[in-house]
Amino acid sequence: MREWMDIDIAPVIDPHGNLTHSVIAKNGIDDWSPLRKQLHLFQSVIENSMDSVIVTEVEATSDSEARIIYVNSSFTQLTGYCAEEALGQTLTLLQGSMSKHDILERVNSVWTSGGPVTFETINYRKDGVELWVQWTVTPVVDHNDKCTHLVVVLRETSEQHQIEDELRRQRDFNAKIVQSSLSFFVTIAADGHIITANPAVLNALGYTLDEITHRTAIATEFIPEDELAAVKAIGMTLVQTKQPVSFETHLRTKSRADILVGWRAVPVALENDQLDFIFLTGADIGAKKQAEEAKRQAEMLLRQSNILLEERVKERTRELSKLLETSRIVSSAADLTPLLKVILDQLKDVLNYTAAGIFTQDKNIPNEFVSIVTSGAADRDMLTQRWDGDVNSSNFVAPVLADLRPIVISDVHADDAPANDLRAAYMRLMDMPLSHTVQSWMTVPLVIRDRAIGVLVMQSNQLNHFDQAKANLALTFANQAAIAIENARLFEAESDRRQEAERRRFVAEGLGDIIDRLNSNRTLTETLDFILGQALHLLHGSGAVLFQLNAVQQVFKVQVGRNMPTGYVGEMVVKLGAGLLTTAMNSRHPQFSNNLQSVADEIKLSAVDEKHVHWAQWLADNYMCLLDVPIIIKDQVYGVFAIYYKDGCAFSQEDLDLAMVIANQAALAIQNDQLRTKSAQAAALAERSRLARELHDSVSQALFGMSLGTRTSLELLAKDPARAKDPMDYVLSLAEAALAEMRALIFELRPESLETEGLHAAFKKQAARLVARQKIQVQTDLRGDEQGISLEAKEALYRIGMEAIQNTIKHARASHVTLGIDRTDDGSVLLEIRDNGMGFDPNGAFPGHLGLKTMRERAEEQDGSLAIESVPGVGTCVRVHIPARAHRLQR
Repeated sequence: MREWMDIDIAPVIDPHGNLTHSVIAKNGIDDWSPLRKQLHLFQSVIENSMDSVIVTEVEATSDSEARIIYVNSSFTQLTGYCAEEALGQTLTLLQGSMSKHDILERVNSVWTSGGPVTFETINYRKDGVELWVQWTVTPVVDHNDKCTHLVVVLRETSEQHQIEDELRRQRDFNAKIVQSSLSFFVTIAADGHIITANPAVLNALGYTLDEITHRTAIATEFIPEDELAAVKAIGMTLVQTKQPVSFETHLRTKSRADILVGWRAVPVALENDQLDFIFLTGADIGAKKQAEEAKRQAEMLLRQSNILLEERVKERTRELSKLLETSRIVSSAADLTPLLKVILDQLKDVLNYTAAGIFTQDKNIPNEFVSIVTSGAADRDMLTQRWDGDVNSSNFVAPVLADLRPIVISDVHADDAPANDLRAAYMRLMDMPLSHTVQSWMTVPLVIRDRAIGVLVMQSNQLNHFDQAKANLALTFANQAAIAIENARLFEAESDRRQEAERRRFVAEGLGDIIDRLNSNRTLTETLDFILGQALHLLHGSGAVLFQLNAVQQVFKVQVGRNMPTGYVGEMVVKLGAGLLTTAMNSRHPQFSNNLQSVADEIKLSAVDEKHVHWAQWLADNYMCLLDVPIIIKDQVYGVFAIYYKDGCAFSQEDLDLAMVIANQAALAIQNDQLRTKSAQAAALAERSRLARELHDSVSQALFGMSLGTRTSLELLAKDPARAKDPMDYVLSLAEAALAEMRALIFELRPESLETEGLHAAFKKQAARLVARQKIQVQTDLRGDEQGISLEAKEALYRIGMEAIQNTIKHARASHVTLGIDRTDDGSVLLEIRDNGMGFDPNGAFPGHLGLKTMRERAEEQDGSLAIESVPGVGTCVRVHIPARAHRLQR
């Protein structure tokens, strides 16, 4: 019996699009469609999941390895294994040396426990890269509750582990800082109990961490009773305001001693704004307080000293008014010696010494002292002498410098080490015993920033006149003297620095002026004269000349002079081998002499003319010092420039280096002139060659043609006169072409014609020449007034225009050229050359061809610009713009 049924066939596709199964439904499309949609939905969800999904099948026994039957695309992205590589493999595919080896046991526990399992392990990609992965394994059971498959979801957690590792490292690092810090760190819970404290706190208090943990911070064993109330109030403020607080309090150690600590308390609140804990940082400030107390006592002592000074000053009102007036003058003058004398006078009023002196260490000679100022000392006295290094090692000075404390010798004639050293030093310096009128001695250090820069020495004709109290008072005056000396040194150093900076600026500007002159179009003589002037300016000379070496004649001749007599510059000759010139040439370094008479005598010995003897003696009579500097060009001595000085002088190495720099600038000027000469010669030779070619290619050939045409005409006149006209017409056309060519060539030989005949006439002549010779159409559009255009600008425009047309003839294969010139409203000049040639790339490189570069340089020399537009197959346009400002400035 036949029966009609609706049958749906649904394909089952693997992750790679392959057909693996077919599902047939016989109950009609309405029964099958939801199932198919659900399967398709599940497959899409799994395939597009960000997590890696593995499906394995399970054998009958629980301890057998599960084989992979499905992986999604995220699995490939995570592990690098494609589906073909993974299917049929076991879950050990991803394991390696660092993987946990109980993965299979955990997986097997799924079907024994019947529930999912989640764990983390280290897995490996196909390329060996290590990564952390979270596994979630879920069993799939059939209707008999038998596990038939496992669904494994893998999620990479490497980044999370890296973050956790970094947090651990930061935590450990911070913990090390806290543990190793000398500062106090304490954490207190919200209820007031101590959570933890670092070793610095424990060592200071004498407790272990276990002894203080969980104990109340506000307790009498930690805080003195008289400070408890204040500390509790601070704690209440922290709880209420949740704002940091700084305070000081004493901490009681285990041995019942108190230490003063400065605290910074920072409250840390929870998200609900409830106090979580308080973090305190602190430090032992007892030493600081002691220092402040010592400072206060010192200030009190200073005030007492000032009171004593005031009492003494009241007794000498008249002297004080003079002293104050002197001090005002000294302060305004900023002179060290008067200021130190005022200090010694003040000290004498206080200590009533017999003689005193201030010594400082010589900055140029180590361990020697120089007497700066004295008071009451005789002309021949130890206080007026320079002390050498032996004094520094003596017992009456060395401790002062080493310990920065005064030394008092109550009896200089006693038999002890300081007194014996003093008498021995006096005998050595003065070559006589110490006078018995000197009975006591005191040496006080001059200290700046914990460093002794000298000593203050005092004598008295009374025994035991100086004591420690007077030494302390003398220190006050010594400090004033030290500050005055240091300020003077700083002022001197700053003044030297400013002078050096000004000198360097002065030299830089002078050398810059020389460089500017080198870049100008001045003649060599003008440039060398300017360089000599700068040499006199920078090296402070009175006169200068430049001697040029004549190697053939073996003499030095004056090439140029500055501030020297005309006769000397024109007549002076020095024979090679005589004097300082030859020494400078041979050594190739600057040479100087402060005895010009001896230099003149050497010149006179080899002089070949009486006028040379005269000028040599004239030098000795008018100058005292001479500096000779060699001028070297390409490792050869060109000559020497000499600078003469009215007075004797000494030259530092920096002065000699500067002289060589100036000589090098002179050498550069000479080289530039030589190069310009060679360049001009080469240009003239090239121009002659070009004109020769032009004459040969044009005028010469035209004359030859005219000669042939004339002969032909003469022969026809004898045979057939009617036919003689054609050759004569040919001769006439050749003559006209030759005439146009000669006019153009003559114009190029006479560029000054640009100024007399004008730029328009020049271009017209060249256009006629090109039409006659090159058989090319040249159209000119010459507009605008030429008035006000300088000759330099006209010549530049003319050369650029002709170079552009020559390029067109040589390279463009053009049949038509248009040359136009015009003036703008502001007076600028515009030149345009346009052709219908083959065009080219203006940005391309053309080795060996300098035409474009030369045209651009000519335009830029006139402060103008050159632009080129070219289209292959269409033609080229060259535009030149010379601004009015440029050609007016040159006029």
